[in-house]
Amino acid sequence: MATIVLVSMVAAAGVSVAQPATVGAAITGAPAVCYDGANVWYVAQGGAATTSDNIYYQENTAGWIGPIGLGTNPTVVCQGGVGDVAIFVRGTNGGLYERTTADGGAAWSSWAAWPGTVAAGSGPAAVYATHARFTLTPQTDVFYVDSVSHHLMWDSQVNGIITQTDLGGYVIPSPGAAINSAGYPLVFVRGGDGSLYEKADSREGFGNWSTFPTGELAEGTAPTATVGANGYIYVFVQGATGNVYMAYSLDSGSTWSSWLNLGGAPTSSPSAAYAISDTVVTVRGGDGGIWTDTGYAPATVISAWHWSTTSLA
Repeated sequence: MATIVLVSMVAAAGVSVAQPATVGAAITGAPAVCYDGANVWYVAQGGAATTSDNIYYQENTAGWIGPIGLGTNPTVVCQGGVGDVAIFVRGTNGGLYERTTADGGAAWSSWAAWPGTVAAGSGPAAVYATHARFTLTPQTDVFYVDSVSHHLMWDSQVNGIITQTDLGGYVIPSPGAAINSAGYPLVFVRGGDGSLYEKADSREGFGNWSTFPTGELAEGTAPTATVGANGYIYVFVQGATGNVYMAYSLDSGSTWSSWLNLGGAPTSSPSAAYAISDTVVTVRGGDGGIWTDTGYAPATVISAWHWSTTSLA
């Protein structure tokens, strides 16, 4: 994979940035987002006086629903159908747990345990892979940092059977993941040196780590990624300056753009999803509210990004 070039951290032309203002009840940790083909789903923890580990969700801007259980650092994955969604969390005991709905939240499964324990302060990343390695059956892939080794772990579920694989490395903190144009997962992590690293899956399995050696992610933050039109890959990080930055690849990761400064003042790692023609990025703002930035895609013609906010009631 070609080296990414980190340009000077200045605002990209046409970027529209709003500064956070005080709103509503605070969330804790980083929010998560996915798109199910009709609705944008948001998941977050906190917002209640009794505990900060309550998990809430909403579709589009219809208002927060929950709590639906306890956990930390949630992620959400849309699994191929409208209203077919899975939420993964680090449980209060450090385990990896999943709760699902197939009808847009009218009914939820109980929390189900997956193999592995998740490192404190980190959370899982999940994707719905449309090209399982040796079958035509799609699979749900979950990536997380092992609580003991700090290796990147990969749990993959096909036909209800979960397999666990150690992908190695030394990861700090949470991973980010996306699906490439061939339907295989890509996973991005912040390494111990602060640089961004990536592994790509294929029919032959995950390859070696590739590095983005120039530039450093903010300490304690994690990357996120999504794939848009024509298989374009978008990666978002909180840079060492504190702003949100985006790089994109138009050729499945062979070459990458310079970093674009999207501004903002996040107090969490970003989460991203691609919805029709927009790339949606969400973070926790300095006010404790969820801030969302939306940009036009494909990346080559991004002209404006608009930060807006919502509270967790």
